[in-house]
Amino acid sequence: MSDISTFVKRGHNDHEAINKLQALITPIAFPEPEESSQKERVILSSPVRLRTNTSSTGTDITTTTTHTRDRFSNSYTVIPDTSTKTAYPVSNTTTGTLTYPSTSIIKGGAGTEFTGSQYITIPDNSALESDLPIGIMFTFKSNGTEGALAVYCKKDESTSTNAGVYVELLRNSVADFNGSNFDTGDFNSTTQDSAVRVHVSDGSNEVDATITTATDLFDGNTHTVVINIANTNPDFDSGDFDNDDFYIANSPKTVEVFVDKVSEGTADTSSITGSLTNARDAYFGGRDNGSGVDSKLQGYVALFEIQNTTFSTSQINAYHDDDRIYVNKQLNALHFAGSEDPSILDDMW
Repeated sequence: MSDISTFVKRGHNDHEAINKLQALITPIAFPEPEESSQKERVILSSPVRLRTNTSSTGTDITTTTTHTRDRFSNSYTVIPDTSTKTAYPVSNTTTGTLTYPSTSIIKGGAGTEFTGSQYITIPDNSALESDLPIGIMFTFKSNGTEGALAVYCKKDESTSTNAGVYVELLRNSVADFNGSNFDTGDFNSTTQDSAVRVHVSDGSNEVDATITTATDLFDGNTHTVVINIANTNPDFDSGDFDNDDFYIANSPKTVEVFVDKVSEGTADTSSITGSLTNARDAYFGGRDNGSGVDSKLQGYVALFEIQNTTFSTSQINAYHDDDRIYVNKQLNALHFAGSEDPSILDDMW
């Protein structure tokens, strides 16, 4: 506003001229606040910075020491579909130790590395599971280990038709010996291209779909993965008669896998007519084999979400391109945002 003061001091004290000048400057200096309807929930937004400090010792300034310090935090956005949240109903348990160095950050400032010795147990609770539709999304980066790597399991896999859902990543580039004796089970007799396996069952009928991905999930780059499992039956879904309380036209009835925003393929799910719910605990990073946990995850993961609806194309693009998570009918989330505590939801949307 010093320009106005100078303008007045020079004798240009015409009020109309001054008002015009103020009308031009004020919107720039004092912009209107953002409308509340456009506000989003930004999680700890600040950039990753590597600061180098150099100091000198001695009178001739010939000896120097250099110190580096990593400063990083999370920068992703959660956009809930409601302003009402509920308390997370259980206490998850982490087996093994998860660490959060800067090298594990792969998405939105979040991420951790699973090395085959960690998994998270999510106690059974009706608020954390659902029948179809189900949408699952997460970010993955390989640490060089191939195999059958469990991502999420809410299903006793000891019997294939047990009700529930199981998701794993697959790749076996070399058919080779992998054991300590000569049993046939110690050989990977065939190779397996990069793929996402989705196994769902209603207790009687099952769909076990292995969808090969054109993008190699194990190439050492960061990839976003989205799995949409569409509802299979037109049915009533609420306590009143609003139009959106019915699943009337969820066709085609498929499981569809997206990698880096691109659809990698579908599998028919029309045979699933019953409920997927069960009394088993859920696991992130491991497979429930009926008596224990195997197929433990190896690789970097971040921003895992599972919800009782499928993700739209625009939501998939926003997640991949802008680190934005659109939350709708949330069932669970593990974001791995800097320590084990933020990996567990305090509230649900």
